[in-house]
Formats: sequence, structure tokens, C-alpha cells
Amino acid sequence: MNVRDRMCETPEELMGSGKFRTILVKCLSQLSVRNSPLLQVFEGGKADEEAIDDFIKTLSLLVKNESQIVPHIFSRSSVFLREKYLLNNLVEYIYDYWRHF
Repeated sequence: MNVRDRMCETPEELMGSGKFRTILVKCLSQLSVRNSPLLQVFEGGKADEEAIDDFIKTLSLLVKNESQIVPHIFSRSSVFLREKYLLNNLVEYIYDYWRHF
């Protein structure tokens, strides 16, 4: 993905970009319209602005840390790590969505 007319070089740079957030918000909105169970990764199944920020930070931390460590670094990540199978499915869905964007 290009950011400021160049390719993102690291996962952290990618996930910190506005373009990533835009695609993520569109993806989550689509899941919301479908009332998808994948949104249960979020507290109450609702992905508001703060929850999306926390989700992005959690994903960024998961790039370099094991899932057991992340809640000790960022306590609000624990909500996303409750059901790792569901989180994995959501990440795969986001990836597939992105590929078709």
C-alpha cells in the first residue's frame, strides 16, 4: 500500500496509515450491515472509533509480540484476544476484503 507516494515498509507503518484505517472502517461497516458474528471480537459487537483505534494498536503489537504478552503491554487489547479463533477469522476476512479493494 502506498502512503505519501511511497510503499509502506513495515507492518507498523501500514497499520498506522490513514489508508489502512479507511479500508478497515469500510470492512467493519460491511460486517455490521450483515450483522456478522465476526464483530463479536469487539466489546458488545460494536466497532466504534475508540474500539477501532484499540484494535489497530492491538494488531500492531501482535506483529512483534505473542498474544499472551500483548494484554500486559496494552490492557485494552484483552477484549480482542478473548476468542483467538474469532480474531483470526476477522483478520483473515479483513485481508480478503483488502485484496478486493
